[in-house]
Amino acid sequence: EQPEKFMESEVDLDEEVNKLKVLSASAELYPEFIKLNAVPSLLSLIGHENASIAADAMDVIRELTDSDVVEDEIEAAGALAQALVDNNVLELLAERLFQFKEAVPEEATAVFNSLQILENLVEILPAAAGLLGEKTQILPWLLRRGRAGAHDSNRLYASEILSSLTIGNGANQDRLLAADGVE
Repeated sequence: EQPEKFMESEVDLDEEVNKLKVLSASAELYPEFIKLNAVPSLLSLIGHENASIAADAMDVIRELTDSDVVEDEIEAAGALAQALVDNNVLELLAERLFQFKEAVPEEATAVFNSLQILENLVEILPAAAGLLGEKTQILPWLLRRGRAGAHDSNRLYASEILSSLTIGNGANQDRLLAADGVE
């Protein structure tokens, strides 16, 4: 009940999380990052009470999985993507998407970053598309987001992700049909 008591530690945490972005410049170190059991620690921040810290954690994951970064280190990127999936990143991202308030600019950016992470993971691990449909409620969320709200980058991106998750994936197509997503 005394948020000011924790403000300094949250500022420190925020700074430390952002320092992890430097790892994206050395994708060959991803296997070591995995061995250090840092993936579960990073993913735990997605559920952090402070939306700014959750948003920063997602930004780090987005950077680590970015196609430009992983292009030269396919094996290391695959290992990181698999570690993220094994540690429930898909479920955590989907759950957090329901909590963000896109009227807050930082949280709207976090939504965009979350969608980019999903796209990156599906690019690296195509099986993630099926897991997203099977283990999360992301397809109905993407459908709702693509239909509603202002015409903005998140609405467009949600539509693109929805399309990529259903093309060539019969199970996701069936899920979309069940969610009245034909139109």
